[in-house]
Amino acid sequence: MAVAHPLVFALVPVLLMLVALAACYWPARRAALVEPVRTLRYA
Repeated sequence: MAVAHPLVFALVPVLLMLVALAACYWPARRAALVEPVRTLRYA
């Protein structure tokens, strides 16, 4: 059983946080650009 490199333990959480941030940011940004009145009119 190999000992994991300490850099891996530092980079993997950072990478996962960046992916989670992107997964939350892009849809929220897209939704923020929609006009609420126009959206409700066609609902």
